[in-house]
Amino acid sequence: MKNHYLPCPAGRKRLYLAAKILFAMTRIMLVLIVTLSHVAADGFSQKISLNARNVPLSSVLKTIEKQTSYLFLYDKLDLPGTQKVTVQIKNADIEQTLGAVFRDVPVSYKIFNQNIVLKKVVRKQPQESVQPMKTPEIKPSVIFNQPAIEEPAPKSIDRLLRGKVTDESGNAFPGVSILVKNSQTGTTTDADGTFRLNVPDALAEAELTLIASFVGYQSQEIAVGNRQEINFNMSVDTKSLNDVVVIGYGTQAKSSITGSVASLPIKSIANQPVTSLDQALGGQIAGVNVAQTKGAPGGGVSVRVRGTGSIGAGNEPLYVIDGFPVSADFNSSFNALSTINPSDIESIEILKDASAAAIYGSRGSNGVVLVTTKRGKSGKSTVTLDAYFGVQEVAAKIDMLDAREYAIFNTEARNNAWVDRGGNASDPNSARPANLQIPEMFQNPQSLGKGTDWQDEVFVTAPIQNYQLSVSGGNDKTQLFLSGAYFRQDGIVMNTGFDRYSARINVDHKVSKHVKIGMNLSPSFSSNKLLPVEDQVFTGGILGSALSLPPTVPVYNPDGSYTTLLGPSPFNLGVIDNPVAIANKIKDKKSFFRTLGNVYAEIDIIEGLKFRTSFGLDYADSRQAAYYPSDLGWNGVPAPVQARATAATARDVNWLNENILSYKKTFGGKHELDLLAGFTSQKNKSEYNSLAATNFPTDLVPTLNAGQVTSGGTGISEWSLLSYLGRVNYTLSGKYLLSATVRRDGSSRFGSKNKWGTFPSASVGWFLSEENFMKGQQVVTDLKLRASYGLAGNNTIGNYNHIGLLTNRRYSFGAGTGSVVYGLYPGSITNEQLGWEMMHQMDIGIDFGLLRNRLTFTIDYYNKNTTDLLLNVPVPGSTGYETALQNIGKLNNRGWEFSVNSKNFTGAFKWSTSFNISFNKNEVKRLGPSGNAIISKSPSFSPNTHITRIGSPLGSFWGYEAIGVYQNAEDVKNNPVVQGGAGSRPGDLKFRDIDGDGVITPSDVTIIGDNNPDFFYGITNNFSYGPLSLSILADGVQGIQLLNGSRRNIGLVNGSYSRADVLGRWQSPENPGDGRTPRANVSPTGGNVSYVSSLLVEDASFFRIRNVNLRYALPEKASKAIFMRQASVSLSVQNALTFTKYMGYNPEQSLNGSSSLTPGVDFNGYPLARTYTLGVNLTF
Repeated sequence: MKNHYLPCPAGRKRLYLAAKILFAMTRIMLVLIVTLSHVAADGFSQKISLNARNVPLSSVLKTIEKQTSYLFLYDKLDLPGTQKVTVQIKNADIEQTLGAVFRDVPVSYKIFNQNIVLKKVVRKQPQESVQPMKTPEIKPSVIFNQPAIEEPAPKSIDRLLRGKVTDESGNAFPGVSILVKNSQTGTTTDADGTFRLNVPDALAEAELTLIASFVGYQSQEIAVGNRQEINFNMSVDTKSLNDVVVIGYGTQAKSSITGSVASLPIKSIANQPVTSLDQALGGQIAGVNVAQTKGAPGGGVSVRVRGTGSIGAGNEPLYVIDGFPVSADFNSSFNALSTINPSDIESIEILKDASAAAIYGSRGSNGVVLVTTKRGKSGKSTVTLDAYFGVQEVAAKIDMLDAREYAIFNTEARNNAWVDRGGNASDPNSARPANLQIPEMFQNPQSLGKGTDWQDEVFVTAPIQNYQLSVSGGNDKTQLFLSGAYFRQDGIVMNTGFDRYSARINVDHKVSKHVKIGMNLSPSFSSNKLLPVEDQVFTGGILGSALSLPPTVPVYNPDGSYTTLLGPSPFNLGVIDNPVAIANKIKDKKSFFRTLGNVYAEIDIIEGLKFRTSFGLDYADSRQAAYYPSDLGWNGVPAPVQARATAATARDVNWLNENILSYKKTFGGKHELDLLAGFTSQKNKSEYNSLAATNFPTDLVPTLNAGQVTSGGTGISEWSLLSYLGRVNYTLSGKYLLSATVRRDGSSRFGSKNKWGTFPSASVGWFLSEENFMKGQQVVTDLKLRASYGLAGNNTIGNYNHIGLLTNRRYSFGAGTGSVVYGLYPGSITNEQLGWEMMHQMDIGIDFGLLRNRLTFTIDYYNKNTTDLLLNVPVPGSTGYETALQNIGKLNNRGWEFSVNSKNFTGAFKWSTSFNISFNKNEVKRLGPSGNAIISKSPSFSPNTHITRIGSPLGSFWGYEAIGVYQNAEDVKNNPVVQGGAGSRPGDLKFRDIDGDGVITPSDVTIIGDNNPDFFYGITNNFSYGPLSLSILADGVQGIQLLNGSRRNIGLVNGSYSRADVLGRWQSPENPGDGRTPRANVSPTGGNVSYVSSLLVEDASFFRIRNVNLRYALPEKASKAIFMRQASVSLSVQNALTFTKYMGYNPEQSLNGSSSLTPGVDFNGYPLARTYTLGVNLTF
């Protein structure tokens, strides 16, 4: 026998061990795949053997349950308890078995996944006439078998009613009971879902109401009136089927949940052409604010569950994929969640309060998003092809001046600057310095026309496409789900894009009656074409340059070369890059391989007691290579330049072991107990390497070995987490609910005196609608009160913040020698007291329905305090350090959440609505020992932009309050003016004198706005009529503000501003403009540019129609005619319309993404795309 082994490189034992574990796990998974595939290939058909002679029906049903994983659901009154049956079958599937058992029994049946619902077939009174039933054909999910029933013809027929019953998918629904209200007259639907009912004289004279009912579905009542045909559409009764939702480390009946848990309608994800699952959350869950702050393909979004809760630690929720916690790691150019195919998702639940999230302890303070992927189901296998193709365009452009308008504006800006120096506007160029001379082309503006639209030059119409093929099926022993997909999204900024290849295999196999094993494996490979698109001005960024360049400058010179303003040029306009040259010449690509795998074993020890153990591995490997050629004049330097290149690799290995013991039992018919206990361990190791090179002799060989390596770096970082957890759920009489959770985490990220943290929670619920005093009324249904309180933590900090680290530095050694040596010095102070940020949250909620649940409501009030905030605070100079990270500070978020779902029309035309609205107030309560405010500066700004201080929201905008412009010289004389420099002049911004000292100084800086919304909301409307369905998803935010950095640096600096809003500028006392836009000036005075002011703070409230989806489903008969179970075609528009006053690309934009100290800054960010797609869905 051959031994396969991995060689161990010298000195690389840890890497060898990780590779060995990965290799072993891969082999185990391959063996499982092969073995279980053979089991599945043995036939997804049911294998049941029965040898029953004259045996009670109930005994036969129990025998079937023992041999399979199916469970029978029925009303005891519907089952003929005394009837005996004779069945002899061997190795039969479930359809054959049920057909044999109920051959002579007046019972219909229907299969729901692992449940078989039985319903008594009502025999008619002698005066009724019933059409003989048709023998049904076998269907994948609906089985109906009923003998013909011969009834004597009625003596007299006064009225004949007919109709059809369909399920939620529009398919025929056999076996449904149709009953005349307040009578015993009724019938059942046949195999085609149709019925005929003769109503006798006595009933026909009254006002008739028909009732349609089936176990597991909501009963439907329709007043007949004068109609002869009455059609019903049945909806699943989630309460009667004990609707189950995923919670931490298990599932729970929705009716018994006492915490704040929201489920996302999975159809809403399928309707949206998104790269990652977090992009589909927007506007659909109360309390969850989703901002797509970056529009780059594959880029991330910012998700906040009940506000921003931390300053120094993370604020993104924890994502748990099939039980494996992963990080979203918000990034402008890459989102780790984009490696997961959204089409593979079965359900998404969001744990919002501490009662629900405390089971995740130190990682639950920002909420938890539980993602469950699709799994195989017993029954006939299904093959599904889901594909769409479409195009994208920029959703909104910034309104800019054309060449004629710009020439007039820039001439005025140069004249104003020259007049400020004592000159006259009529002076010739010979009397002026070079930067204030009027270019010859500007002297006849009318001849310039529209000029170059630089936005049109860099924006493109880009394709988007997605193709997925999946297979699902199984039998009682094995269930299997397989999928493979390809997704590609080209960017709307030229030469950017993202593509992904992904696959998934989910297998569950029942080894024996008590043992079940399975695995999940989801490899993916993605790549991202990157460019310096955003966050820059004039030089270094595509959009910053495109918005800075005047429309008077062409893209190309007459010889075909790129125009440049990086050196001497005839335009005399300063230093600005050519964005088209940047986009075409820079090559920067990042590839990412990720495999998320998990194997488990589940053992039923005794009835109700179950043990589950699992081992998972999240392996990620990324590589990035960039090359900047020598012929690219870039970042303010004209060509030719030294070419440069960078290369980086990173590897991340994250393993997780979980061991969970659970016990469920019902005592005495009214005591329901659900216990859970377990321990988990997780460890992560990250490695990275990077190199940079320059001095390339030619651009033809862009690899690093062709140049001179000038710098490099490597790093290794590790963290580990050990946890113990427990939970108790208790229900009394189905109406009194109690839940308690505790988790204890030990983390390597914290000091030795605070490595362990304990996170408890408790919640209660009361199902008022189950009380006797509520039984008689029909107005309020499913009324439940909830209350919870608990603690959760936040460990999203650096791995070594508690340790005193060494930093390297080079210095000259030896007097006069000039020798440079490298040394190490202490870079941070040790703090063994460093511990968790703690979130204390109280939640009170109510759930109820009205009008037989035609309207359902959920209302929550929460109060969330984050204590022990991690802050860098000043320390005595004698320590040798300026600051140290400590647990000092407190932050509060409190607010209301409202959700309502309505079924507006339920007939042939259906219309349902979901609406949610959330209010959150954010307030800083405590900051450090002194309470001093934290003043912060956003990147690309020279002055400070934000302040965090007690009593105000986190990260408020910090600047001067602009109150208009000085209208004339007298206005300047009679009002406070800017102190120092050139002072203030007519047409300059006027600022409020906050301290009242008569001059504008830094002491007049104040809070000028914030990025926290007053409220946000979402609304979804679903319409359907026959095969057509229409879904419209919209969301909005009110009271939010953005600091529009591009308005400050693009235009007010050097007169380059070419946005159309400058048409409202001050031009003279006789032409004061809009009263708030300052004069044009290439050498601004009076703080117009140097100050951050309220002029730059804009209302970013918006209402967006996020998705419109129109679908046509081929009728069932037509689908079968082309050998398909179902087929549909759809048209979709993403980001269809946005209504906002904001003058930038995207009112959700943020330069710093998820930064809590400097949020809400727009600096030429990557715009959102409007996407049009055509899709098909085929199921075989």
